[in-house]
Amino acid sequence: LRAKQYVKNLFVFAPMFFVFNFSVNNILNSTITFFLFCATASAVYIFNDLYDLEEDAIHPVKQKRPIVAGLIGKRVAIFFIVILVLKSLVFSLIFNLNVFFILVSYIALNILYTLIFKRIPVLDVIVIAFGFVLRILGGCYATDTIPSHWIILMTFLLAIFLGFSKRKGDVMLKESGHSIRLSASYYSLRTLNTIIYAITILLSVAYFAYTISPEVKVRLDSPYVFITSIFVIAGLLRYLQVQKKKGGDANPTDLVLSDGWLQIIVLLWIASFIVIKFS
Repeated sequence: LRAKQYVKNLFVFAPMFFVFNFSVNNILNSTITFFLFCATASAVYIFNDLYDLEEDAIHPVKQKRPIVAGLIGKRVAIFFIVILVLKSLVFSLIFNLNVFFILVSYIALNILYTLIFKRIPVLDVIVIAFGFVLRILGGCYATDTIPSHWIILMTFLLAIFLGFSKRKGDVMLKESGHSIRLSASYYSLRTLNTIIYAITILLSVAYFAYTISPEVKVRLDSPYVFITSIFVIAGLLRYLQVQKKKGGDANPTDLVLSDGWLQIIVLLWIASFIVIKFS
């Protein structure tokens, strides 16, 4: 089920956060959308594990997953896929038609990713990034929030950053003698470092441009939103530092959940928004 990966689905709360509309209805709808994405994502992970059994069996980390290790049978896994997909689609159809179509798109995108795109370098990371954008759109539709071009752009860039960082971990595993997926074998550490540093700069500039945009100044009623850029830049640099230390075992979700400094930076970023909004 990959419960740790549910942290990615917190992106559905972002639209509500950035417009600072924390009504009971918005919180409830965002929470429902979060759990719908969790169920859908788990179904996708199980499907991916079933499809990649042979490839994962020779991977130093993935070979420990329950299906690959033989702890859970294929029939049980398929049963869970059916139950989770039916649950998410039926409930989303009752809950919000737009969220239903977002989940259908998410499922279709991830099936294509597993079958085709994950073996095509660069395109594999771009497809993953679109999955994060769908989470944002799901949160927008759930709360009747108009999708901002800023939030979509920054989410896409952040997902690209995390995606290439994960590929860097794969290449580091390859250089230590382990087998990795085909798409990652087309990358080199030098190329990935160049891409990651470029995206880090681009994401930082995009975020700073967002903070000084007129619409944000008006929404938060403050000219000091740019101060939050400090924590964004600090978070990106800290992430790169921790990833270098962890090496090939660096999974984006595990890094965020295991590094106290990263968590503190995220909390300070959120706190800075609240202080600026209500000061």
